[in-house]
Amino acid sequence: LKDFVAGSPDDLRLPILLGQFYESRQRPDEARALYQGVIERSSRSPESLEARNRLGALAMDKDDRADARALFEAVLVEQPDNVGALVGRGNINYRDERYAEAVSDFRAALRKQPDNAIALLYLARSHDKLRDDSLAQDHYRRLLEVNP
Repeated sequence: LKDFVAGSPDDLRLPILLGQFYESRQRPDEARALYQGVIERSSRSPESLEARNRLGALAMDKDDRADARALFEAVLVEQPDNVGALVGRGNINYRDERYAEAVSDFRAALRKQPDNAIALLYLARSHDKLRDDSLAQDHYRRLLEVNP
């Protein structure tokens, strides 16, 4: 796989795919290096936005919320409706007990991707934490429709 990626240096999708493979094999350092390389080669490409989202997810895995937030927010500056960044920042807000902000992020993500199960789950949980029982139940029901 490394040789294939090296043989196609202009295709920035390949290092993203290889990075995801490394993530699935519990090799985050190798994935991180690939994602950083994509950003260095093309800081405004769609692939660089995906690389930042992947780096944000890796930072969340280490519970480095400050770094993850900065990465997700950098994506949102370039693309305010980026679902991955909205869900990522929403998860940070949820973990930081900023439930109203989490609700805003998850709703924005769902406007673009209405069947996003993670956004639906954490939107329901956020409403639950805010004691909005009716809204929480509505989103749990929707989640079961999307992901039975």
